[in-house]
This record gives sequence, structure tokens and C-alpha cells, in this order.
Amino acid sequence: MRGSAPVVVLGHLLSGRCDPKGVADWPAVAEAARRGRLEAILAHRLGRDLPEALRERADAQRRRVAFAALHLLREREHVLGALVSLAPVILLKGAVLGHLVYPDPTLRSTNDLDLLIPTAAMSASVSALEAIGYVETDLFPSRPVSRAAYHERLLSRELVPGRVRQPVELHTGFAQPFRHRLSADSLFASSVPFAPDGLAVFAPHVRRLGDVDQLIHLAVHLAREQFLSPSKHLFDVHLWFERGVDPAALVARAAETRTKTALYETLRLSAAVFGTAVAPDLLGELSPPRPIAAWLDYWHTPTGHRLVRRPLSMREAQALLMLPLLDDTEGRVAALWHYSRLRVLDRWGGSLSRPPR
Repeated sequence: MRGSAPVVVLGHLLSGRCDPKGVADWPAVAEAARRGRLEAILAHRLGRDLPEALRERADAQRRRVAFAALHLLREREHVLGALVSLAPVILLKGAVLGHLVYPDPTLRSTNDLDLLIPTAAMSASVSALEAIGYVETDLFPSRPVSRAAYHERLLSRELVPGRVRQPVELHTGFAQPFRHRLSADSLFASSVPFAPDGLAVFAPHVRRLGDVDQLIHLAVHLAREQFLSPSKHLFDVHLWFERGVDPAALVARAAETRTKTALYETLRLSAAVFGTAVAPDLLGELSPPRPIAAWLDYWHTPTGHRLVRRPLSMREAQALLMLPLLDDTEGRVAALWHYSRLRVLDRWGGSLSRPPR
């Protein structure tokens, strides 16, 4: 794979599509793994095929990831025990993926616990976590309207003094509602029970997203971050897609929820970086109009350790890519309305009315 970006070489190593003996620049690959938070799974997948100096560092990171993951797994039971009597809970991201698509849940780098709960249960859920020692962090201390409109509350508590602090994010939906039409009601309706070791006692109140919604959520999350987030999130996509998803159901749900463009770009990048077996016909059904696809494909060219062509701040990426990643004019108008209203009302006061749809 000479000439390929280090993040692509890393991706093909992790997916078994590249022979370690053919890697020319191991330090660059190791840096891509570090920045992508994929060192633990790299150490597991390659073992002694890693050069010795890199293997020592990757093994050390694997131990750190496992240490944090074991604390999270134990604390997850504590948190769920406080919440499940109030309402059903959907586990999100690493709390599910580590069990279902990684060889071992301690190999998936994660530090927070993401939970989706019904809106009506938010206040009681915050109180329940505070009762077991969690403290809330105000995400918008100087922006009261943004705080009231936001879908998430963040709490944390110290598990190991000075070493491990456990954040818990309570969600009532997914960020940037103009980006999708994924209602909490529909997510709960299509969710399925989730009861790995240690959680069976909470069944059927603990759940995960349905297979199609899981993939769409990962795509929405990556698109929200303009693909600037660590490449572990794209690896999650690769593993989930390779696990098996009904293409027809995926296209139908993406059209219904206005997430086709985010899903198109996510799967295209997953194929480029990890060699994910995405059928061209599926990408064709999800693709935005050709000029938009060309613009997105140009910027989302894996380079160095990044998934984007050149380093971008979040502000720059939003200016260049946020609107093209939305499916239609209605979504773009809603995005502009959403942000302009928030900024004005945070500054001058008032309440946030619903954006046009």
C-alpha cells in the first residue's frame, strides 16, 4: 500500500486487507492509531506482527483502555440500577458496540456512558444520578436558550481519585435536530432488548438501537463532527456494516429520516479507509446530487492521520461542509434558522420557537 495515507494503511491492517510485512512507515501508522484511538485494537489484531517498539506502546495503551473500560462496565450497572425503574434506557455507542462487534468490550476505547432516555424522564433521571454521587456540568453556562434547547445533560463522578472520572451523558434525542428526522419515539419503537453479561437483571428495560438505526446514528454522529472525530468512530461503522445490515431497509430508513447524505459519505469513507464491502449500487441510492457529492468527496479525502484533506477547525469545517451534508434545502434552511435563532436569543433573551420544517 505504498503511497496510501497512514490512516488508510492502518484501516486496512485492522480489517485484514493489508500484510504487515508490506508497511513502509510504521511510525506514521502508529501515530494514526494513536490519534484515532485505535491502538488497543491494533495491538490485539497484529500482536507480534507489530515492530517491537510500537508493540510496547500499543500494549501499554491497550492496558490503559482496558483499565478504563472495566471501570465503565462496573459503573454501568450502578447507573442503570438507578435509572431503569424510571423509564426504559437505550445504551448508545461504545456501551453496545464493545459487546457486539469487538472481540472484547475492553478493546473499544471509550470513557463516557451515553444513554438515550424519554424526555419525560430527564429530570427524574438527573436526580437519581445525583443521589448516587453524580454532579452535573452546565454545558452552556452563559447561553441559557441553548441550554434549554439542548438534548443532553452531562453528569460525572470520580471513581478512582485522580485517575478515573466517569462521565454519563443523558440524551433525549440526537444532536442538531435539523440534521435528521430521528424521533425518540421511533428509536424506542425499533429498539431491541440488550442484555450482555451483567445486564440480564435489568431486562427488558435496557435496550439498544435497532440494526439499521444503529448504523444511521453512527453516520449522523460522524457527520455532526464533520468527520473530524477520531477514526475509531469510522471503525465502528465498518464493524457494524460487516456484521450485516439489510440494504433496502437502510435506504428506506435513511430516506424517511433525511440522513441519506450523511450515510453516503460515512459508508464511502469506511470503504476507502477500511475496505468495507459497500456495494456501489447502495452508494448510488444514497448519493446526493453530483456537485454536492464531488465537493464532499474532495474534502473527505483521507490524508495523513485524518479523514479530511487538510487540517480544519470545527468552525471552518462547518462553514465548508455542514450544509452540503444535509439532504435537502428544507434541512439547510432549518440549520440556518436553528443557529441564527440560538445566537440571537442567547445574546438578547427570549425563547426558542421550533425551526421551520
